[in-house]
Amino acid sequence: MAADKRSSLVQIHQSVLDVSNQALNVAVVSGGAGGGVVDSTNSSTTPLGAGGIFTGATFDAKDFATLSLSVKSDQSSAVNGISVQFSQDGINWDHIHAYTYVTGGNGLSYNLPVEMRYCRVVYTNGSNAQSSFRLQSVFRRTSVPPSVYTIEQGIEAKSIATPVKSVIFGETTGGGGGYVGVKVNPSGALTVEADVTGTVQVQNGVTYRHRARLVYSSTNVTTGAWTQLLAAVGSTEIKEIEIFDSSGETLELGLGTAGSEASSSFIIPGGNGRIPLQIPAGTRLSIKAVSATANSGEIVVNLYG
Repeated sequence: MAADKRSSLVQIHQSVLDVSNQALNVAVVSGGAGGGVVDSTNSSTTPLGAGGIFTGATFDAKDFATLSLSVKSDQSSAVNGISVQFSQDGINWDHIHAYTYVTGGNGLSYNLPVEMRYCRVVYTNGSNAQSSFRLQSVFRRTSVPPSVYTIEQGIEAKSIATPVKSVIFGETTGGGGGYVGVKVNPSGALTVEADVTGTVQVQNGVTYRHRARLVYSSTNVTTGAWTQLLAAVGSTEIKEIEIFDSSGETLELGLGTAGSEASSSFIIPGGNGRIPLQIPAGTRLSIKAVSATANSGEIVVNLYG
């Protein structure tokens, strides 16, 4: 019976120790997203002189998942002056994240995953001495999402980004409405076509089909009549049109038979470049001046489908 009482006392004493340790641990790590500790050895409020360097102490981060680093200064850092360094042994700093702090507006804050056991922060000031400087390192025990921005803030080159690889699938217009992977051309670009109903379709690429050229000094194009540019675009539907025009005038492109032309788009001085435009197979192309008679220069059109 006495042995049982001693065993119970030992268990009670151990439980008290466990509770005390847990309470102490919670006090240390509580507060802030994910809970963590402020590492004063990698934090500073002491302004640096021109070209001055702050080097944090080696921090054993094996029990932490995220480093939350914040910086605010009245002077810009040196190029890549914010250096977050990781090490396997606390001696060789094998992996480094480097950023540049540019003064003005809000300070910077980064949430970085702890990648190796040891970590330190090194800050190199720019060419102007600081009057104010706040650098803080908080090591958190849980993973913390990257910084969050409002839509109006936009994205800057200095923003932290997570590389993402994805595959785009789209619902086919074919029977059954299945989903197919979207391909790109050899250069990695998508070709986008706007059809006459205003929908946008992704194409795998288009092929050169036809061309047309008209010299205005030989054939004046007036504001009162359509002038044929091409009798028919051929037996293949056109998906893109490329237009160069040197008349200096605003023109319009017409689609349809003589006497029944429908205005398709304006042709601005200099041309429209290459734009998506759906033209049914066999359609006649014509042009008409809008601003004034085109009597000098030329128009060149390439068609793709």
